[in-house]
Amino acid sequence: MNKLDHYYLQLKSLLPHGRAWEISKDHLLNKVIRSIAAYISKFEKEKERALSELFVENPDRFLEQWEKFLELESNYSKELRRLKLRQFITKRPFSLSRNYFVSLCAEFGFVVEEIKEFRPFRAGESCAGEKLTNGYDWARYWIIVVDLKKSRPTVSQKYLEQQINKFRPGHTNLSIEYRG
Repeated sequence: MNKLDHYYLQLKSLLPHGRAWEISKDHLLNKVIRSIAAYISKFEKEKERALSELFVENPDRFLEQWEKFLELESNYSKELRRLKLRQFITKRPFSLSRNYFVSLCAEFGFVVEEIKEFRPFRAGESCAGEKLTNGYDWARYWIIVVDLKKSRPTVSQKYLEQQINKFRPGHTNLSIEYRG
């Protein structure tokens, strides 16, 4: 039994029992019930499709909206756009770490010499005598020091900075220093 027939039987069972509701196949009420069942069935298919696309496994219907939201370029074929979107989503870190910044820079051909990290005082992490606050509204400040002599960049420095700033959370600040 398909979904349409299933919904049709469910809706038909909701009708009151009695001679007034005995309907034949060509009866108007029967046609109305079947059309409502078809609408509900179509709605459920769309709902399942939208939910699957929400998690970016196959972004067909909402591809343009995802691209606008993530500010991705859309002048490629649909297949390549899907692939780019999946790569973009799966690249996003769930927690930032030094290794994440090093690997992101390495992806673009830049070698990270060191990463300096500044944060406000935190119990269990900080020591006696450290400043209690940073005086600003950020939880972390990262300075990534890139060694240009060892690097073989595939993109411009400006593009690297844009990509890194796309991935950083809003409560952090980040800057890049270039040496060499």
